[in-house]
Amino acid sequence: MIKKTMSIIVFTTLFLLAGCGNGSEFLGKWQNVKKKSDAIEIVRNGSDFLLLKNSRDLMTGKLETGKIPLQYKDNSLKLDAGFMGATLSHMKSNDALYLVSIMGTEEYKRVNRGE
Repeated sequence: MIKKTMSIIVFTTLFLLAGCGNGSEFLGKWQNVKKKSDAIEIVRNGSDFLLLKNSRDLMTGKLETGKIPLQYKDNSLKLDAGFMGATLSHMKSNDALYLVSIMGTEEYKRVNRGE
């Protein structure tokens, strides 16, 4: 009986905690741990999010900001693009962002917190 009660309490707690997130932990500017020149910013776009990334146009050499739409699902930010999609997960313990895609996993550290 005690074991069953404890199981119910643990399950309920995990369920409630899983529903608490709204994605605000992703907001802000992030820098790639291995490639210091690789920086991204995550901002709100209504109920969804945008990943902003500066890069040089190959033809003109001008610095441009790319805007990639992301959706908050299952405590992660997702880019749904078939097999080219990506998932961004936040690790609270070290305040790191992990971008997982077909190209592998990239780790980003927070530069500043967004609003």
